[in-house]
Amino acid sequence: MKRKKYQLVIDDTEKALSLNPKNHMANYISAIGFSELGNPREAINAFTRAIKFAPAIGEYYYYRALEHEKVGEIEQAINDVYRGELGQRFGGISEEEFNKTLDRLRSK
Repeated sequence: MKRKKYQLVIDDTEKALSLNPKNHMANYISAIGFSELGNPREAINAFTRAIKFAPAIGEYYYYRALEHEKVGEIEQAINDVYRGELGQRFGGISEEEFNKTLDRLRSK
């Protein structure tokens, strides 16, 4: 059931992106869907597109870092966590979550 739900989310966002490929929110939602389906490479690609069209949204970097971590790209993950610090300061990422993620990545 969960897989079907997230596949529907991806399908819907792909339709939205066919009308407006620069829609950063649709790219972000698509990235979340790919992440939930266990496809970190596609999630990284979608987060990268979201960042391209909305580079000031720090949360996009933070969540892309988590996907980089899943595929063992620790250096890219650490870089994105730092870039995503804006998300920690101005978005929905708590300071505790930010620090815990950075500590976990540094220990790898």
